[in-house]
Amino acid sequence: MTGLPTFCYVDISISSGSVGGTMKGSNYDVLMLRPQEVKDVIDIGKAIDLVEQGYREACQFPIINAPRRRVHSRQNVRISNFPGGVEGLGVIGSMTRGEQVVHDAAAQTYPYREHPVYLLSNPKTAQLQCIIIGEITEKRIGFSSTMALRTAATSGVGFRHLSRKHSKVAGIYGAGGQALHKVLALQHE
Repeated sequence: MTGLPTFCYVDISISSGSVGGTMKGSNYDVLMLRPQEVKDVIDIGKAIDLVEQGYREACQFPIINAPRRRVHSRQNVRISNFPGGVEGLGVIGSMTRGEQVVHDAAAQTYPYREHPVYLLSNPKTAQLQCIIIGEITEKRIGFSSTMALRTAATSGVGFRHLSRKHSKVAGIYGAGGQALHKVLALQHE
């Protein structure tokens, strides 16, 4: 893991007997990427290709992915967890995000949203390979709204396979950053 000088590698040294025996005596490096290091790193076309690969592989081995799980506290904190993997990319893991959620008669609002945290492991050894903290953003747009890139990339897979070729008119439901990213995905496809 060299050639990436701005990234932080965390040396995890576990002494014998300190952790339930499964990693006894192991030393290995974990790549850690912070919010500023995952900003504007991918274009929508590559994001669509990666999501499509994930769907294709999930058809062949569906138990590599699972539905989103959420837990709520009495103080309106919600933790969402998105487990899954793409074996062909050499990763399995999860993304977790914490947020404060306020419900009233008119709307659901988010007074606070934490950075998402991704834990990526090797699908053959279970060894932790990478911790990513922050929203991965599209190169041309940057941050516009939470999960906008992932949602648009998923829509892009649909545009690629379900829209009529040579269409001249399209409609986008939604507003703000989600819609902006979906228009970008539609333009790409």
